[in-house]
Amino acid sequence: MAFMHSASVEALPTELSLWLSNATQLGEDSCQWIVLSPLANFDSATTIELEAPGVGYAYLDPAHMLLYIKQKIVNADGSDITAADNSDATLVNYGLHAQFCQIDASINGTVISQSSMTYPWRAYIEAFLNYDKAAKDTHLQQRMWHEDTAGHHDSLDSNQNLGLAWRRSRTKLSREFEMKGPLHLDICNTDRLLLNNCTLRVKLTRSRDAFALMSTKGTEKIKFLDVKLYVRRVNISPSVLLAHAQALEKSPAKYPVNRVDIKTVTIAQGMHSKTIDNLFMNQLPQRVIIGFVDNHAYNGNYARNPYNFQQFNLNYLQLHVDGQAVPSGVGSTGQGVLPAHPKI
Repeated sequence: MAFMHSASVEALPTELSLWLSNATQLGEDSCQWIVLSPLANFDSATTIELEAPGVGYAYLDPAHMLLYIKQKIVNADGSDITAADNSDATLVNYGLHAQFCQIDASINGTVISQSSMTYPWRAYIEAFLNYDKAAKDTHLQQRMWHEDTAGHHDSLDSNQNLGLAWRRSRTKLSREFEMKGPLHLDICNTDRLLLNNCTLRVKLTRSRDAFALMSTKGTEKIKFLDVKLYVRRVNISPSVLLAHAQALEKSPAKYPVNRVDIKTVTIAQGMHSKTIDNLFMNQLPQRVIIGFVDNHAYNGNYARNPYNFQQFNLNYLQLHVDGQAVPSGVGSTGQGVLPAHPKI
């Protein structure tokens, strides 16, 4: 009891609610999907902005927000690729999200997302860990997900890298393709609706073509044909609107979210050890995921896969919290493979 938050209330688990009947939802009258277009021309722009304006009678549902993109891969001069061009360019895995190095969300002009220019890795890791094989073989493919063959992530040979071959079959010769999927943002992981009159704006910052594409020639680029943002808008009961307006006069609304914080550290070539101090200050993470990628792939290279996580002959890794090793006793296995720990 001493560790309860002052704003929290006591509750019982549903297993002990033995005399209660199922509740009837009366707060939401109806819902609809609104389709939003970019605020400005996006053909050659490095950023794309979309805005969902707030209205007085409805709330926005950020958990049900989908990004739609229609595009094609073209030559450096913007012309369509033909068989005579001998181009093998295609998207890297999870192409919908690899094309944006940063996605920012703001509510009424206040940015609520972290700016680290590492959005593609967050999206990839969350999809890789949170979806099972059945999902990856079905609906994730509309986001251009098809895993690269293990051990051949950097290979441009369709016979070796089957995932790249699958994506190439859908993008070759400037074929138009469509992708659609949710955004990997903290605000999209909450189950609470945004209050009425709150304007939600999403800013997409494009990655370099050398990052999102793999190609032998290394000159192709991505051409956007259409961009849409689908947002679910919920019509709220007038009685609930009035009750919320009265509650706002006493205190602000609360939106608890699980924040994802991404840190980038560069290890110079030739270094055999690296100590990273003060990686997280004040707040301890629930889970730490560490990945190592080649610097050329990180910056964008047509011949390198940015999701080719490698070991780089690592034989020792240790986390410390307030000077104490967590977990204790982790060191070299003698075979270059570290034991996996799902939680700190």
